[in-house]
Amino acid sequence: MTRIFFSSLLLFIICSHNSLAQPVSPSDSIKNLKLFQVIRTGDTTALKNALAEGVSPNAVLQGYSALMAAALNGSVEEMMILITAGANVNYINADSVTALWLAVPDYKKTVLLLDAGANPQVIGKGGYTPIVKLACTPGSAGLMKLFIEKGAALKKSAPNNLLIYNAAMTNDTAMLGICIRAGLSLNDTMCINDRPLMASIYGKNFQTLKMLVDHGADVNLDGTFMVIKNNYTPLMLAALSGDRQSFLYLLDHGANPNLKSPLGMTTLMFAMQAEEDDPEITRALLKYGVNPAEKMPDGTDALYYAERRGNTESVLLIKNQLKKQP
Repeated sequence: MTRIFFSSLLLFIICSHNSLAQPVSPSDSIKNLKLFQVIRTGDTTALKNALAEGVSPNAVLQGYSALMAAALNGSVEEMMILITAGANVNYINADSVTALWLAVPDYKKTVLLLDAGANPQVIGKGGYTPIVKLACTPGSAGLMKLFIEKGAALKKSAPNNLLIYNAAMTNDTAMLGICIRAGLSLNDTMCINDRPLMASIYGKNFQTLKMLVDHGADVNLDGTFMVIKNNYTPLMLAALSGDRQSFLYLLDHGANPNLKSPLGMTTLMFAMQAEEDDPEITRALLKYGVNPAEKMPDGTDALYYAERRGNTESVLLIKNQLKKQP
C-alpha cells in the first residue's frame, strides 16, 4: 500500500501543465465558493438552483473546476448535472489535473466522463496520463479496457516504465496481462533502477511475479530498493522480505543465488536480516550451493547476521554446513 501511495503521490507532484487563469469578479468568486460548498454537501437540488441562478458550470476555485470538485468529493449525479449544464470535461489545471484524473478509479464517475468525451490521452508536462494511476488499482482491468477503447495509448502513457510497474504491484494478473499484451517492457526501469519484478516483490504479490517471470522477465537484473543506493537482485529482495513463495519460484526459474550486491552482501546474508527467520529459505540456499563462509569487506558473514537477529534454526543450519566444509 505504501508503494502504491508513493507512486500516485509522485505522479501528482511531477505532472505539471500551464493554463491561463481567468479573472473573476468578487461577486462571481462568492457565487463560485457557494457552488463548491453545495457540491460537497451532495444536495443536487441546491446545485440545480445555483446553476439556474446563473452560476457557471465551469466555475473555477483555486485551480479546480466545479466538475473536478464533483469528481473528487461529489457524486455521479452532481457530475451529470454539471455536464448537462455545459461543464468542460477536459478542463486541465496548472498541475495537469483533470476531472478524469480525479475520478479514477471510481468506475461510474470514470465511465461518465469518458462517455461525455473526456480525453483519455491528456498528457501532463511530466508525460503521464490517468491510466498510470489506474494501473495501480486492483480490479480495474475493465476500466483499463474502456480507456483503450476510448483511445488511450499504453505505450504513450508515461515517459518511463511506470504503467507496468504499477500493474505489477497490484497482484492483479488481468491488469498486468493487458500491459504485457500491449508490449510494455518487462525489464525496463521505472526510475532509480526500479523494475516491475521488484515492484511485485515489494507487496509479496506472487501472482504478478509469476506472470512476469513466465513471460520473460529477467530474474537476475538488479534493482534499487526505494532510494537506498545499493543494488539488489529480485532474489535478494525476496529473501530480505521473507517472501518464501516468490523466493523459491525465482530460485527454481534461474535466479542466481551466488550473486553479491555491490557492497559484497550475499543472498544468504540478506535472508538472515529478514524480519522473521525462515529456515526453508536458508535450506534452499544451502542446497543450491551458497557458501555460508563468504564475508563482507568488514569481515561479517551470514552467521554473524543470523546470530544477531536471533535466527535460531538458521544458525544451526549454517553451523552444520560450515562444519562440512574443508
